[in-house]
Amino acid sequence: MDKKNSKKNEQNLIWNSFLPFYLQYYWTKDWNDEWSIAWYNGPRIENGWSYMNLEKLKDDLRTEEGYRDMIYLDTRGFQTIGYGHLVKPSDNFFQGKRYSKKQLLRVFNYDVQICVQDAYNLCKDLDINEEAVLIVAHMCFQLGRTKTSKFVKMFEALKNKDYITAGFEMEDSLWRKKHTPARAMRLSEQMKKLT
Repeated sequence: MDKKNSKKNEQNLIWNSFLPFYLQYYWTKDWNDEWSIAWYNGPRIENGWSYMNLEKLKDDLRTEEGYRDMIYLDTRGFQTIGYGHLVKPSDNFFQGKRYSKKQLLRVFNYDVQICVQDAYNLCKDLDINEEAVLIVAHMCFQLGRTKTSKFVKMFEALKNKDYITAGFEMEDSLWRKKHTPARAMRLSEQMKKLT
């Protein structure tokens, strides 16, 4: 079987059981027997939510983060690589070395998996628009779950489905005032447009 026409072998599914069905991802092997993550893109189900538009989230994150195949310093001076991946000592990335896009896409997909899990966990008790959950996932990708969870007034507004107030609460932060103001404003404006 040649590489161009090969399809991922979806016989090798390992479902992640702790996420709700519409957020399920699975590990699958590709043509050269390497594992990668794929996401379930299923229909509207159960509690009224449809599946999260993960491709849109990925596209938005790639646009915001940009891409570099070597370690660089982000706006706050942290070592970063690929699509905004915060380099940790356990990652074994080395300064001055170039890495393949394939390898860095795997890192990105894993980071997206984590931010989606974090967003679901932060929003699991809220009956809110799924686009709001995507925005929270975007925040988790950039800020991490711990810092995102500190937007207490935003989550209070989301609990009341008050997306306009939630957007304003996103703006009332160091994230918007100091760190990445343009990005924070884009997300807060998206939040305010939800109904």
